[in-house]
Amino acid sequence: MTSLNARVSILAAANPAYGRYNPKKSVEQNIQLPAALLSRFDLLWLIQDRPDRENDLRLAQHITYVHQHCAQPPTQFKPLDMKLMRRYIALCKKKQPTIPENLTDYLVSAYVEMRKEARNNKDMTFTSARTLLAVLRLSTALARLRLVDAVEKEDVNEAMRLIERGKDSLNHTEEENRKVNECIEEYEELMSG
Repeated sequence: MTSLNARVSILAAANPAYGRYNPKKSVEQNIQLPAALLSRFDLLWLIQDRPDRENDLRLAQHITYVHQHCAQPPTQFKPLDMKLMRRYIALCKKKQPTIPENLTDYLVSAYVEMRKEARNNKDMTFTSARTLLAVLRLSTALARLRLVDAVEKEDVNEAMRLIERGKDSLNHTEEENRKVNECIEEYEELMSG
């Protein structure tokens, strides 16, 4: 058995078991991946395909247009030039921002606070040292996007915000489910009494 240091980026998508996300189950149960594996991803984001008349209409019109014309529909804006995007990405890759010493205490206290909040809120996801590493990686990536040599406090704050919003997307369905169940129970009590 060996451990190898790998530097890769992974963007993964998982469909729920049996084709439909069940808000009564945890993320691990829905996509049938263990929490230990899921904790290795810096960001987890739940995207559900919920029926919405306006979005469904817009998507159907887009798909129909592309199918009929074999091209993207006209847009109200001019897309960025791909050469410019490639040059920008190449510049970003060359940057290796560092985390200054004066951010160390802030990072440590922010991580300890995240752990405390996760414990108090009975968080569905696991906040561990991997979460701190995710904050460091995301902060560095954000600084790289700005083409700077040092991570700033705002980068750390944005990284933590992204992680929390991802967790909210996972926990949101659990909260919605709880509210629906409470409404059903109230309705049943009214009907029986």
